[in-house]
Amino acid sequence: MIEIVTGVDESGEEDVDQFEAPEVTFMTEPSGALVVMQTPKLVWAAYAPGHWRKVRCTE
Repeated sequence: MIEIVTGVDESGEEDVDQFEAPEVTFMTEPSGALVVMQTPKLVWAAYAPGHWRKVRCTE
């Protein structure tokens, strides 16, 4: 599973998007964009620079 932290609310809780698939992966581009892929050839989501804070990979 990959978790993308997109922000923190007023109470300090993280806003998190979760992606879970057998081959889920991610990459960053030189521009700062983040791309999440369900498989190596299938894009699942993309985040513009500044619209994501961190990536967590969990089991």
